[in-house]
Amino acid sequence: MSHLADAEMSSDAVSFVSGGIGYRVESTMPQSQKLFQGVSIGDPRKFDLPAPAQARAAYPDVVVSCASKADTRNLFDLVRALED
Repeated sequence: MSHLADAEMSSDAVSFVSGGIGYRVESTMPQSQKLFQGVSIGDPRKFDLPAPAQARAAYPDVVVSCASKADTRNLFDLVRALED
């Protein structure tokens, strides 16, 4: 889980591993770019998570954006609850 807020980017995210694959659900707003809300999937180390005990031969490398404007209120509530 991370929350970044600086001059360049604001990001709320929850990262986790399931079945040896890393997932990151995020809402990120770079200062000079378009808002990204979606899910990234890949090698857990890509998300600063521990590598699985047995490495996979290959990891998916996928970024899935929300199809339309996402309601991130629940994500932000989850991030705050996990930080407490």
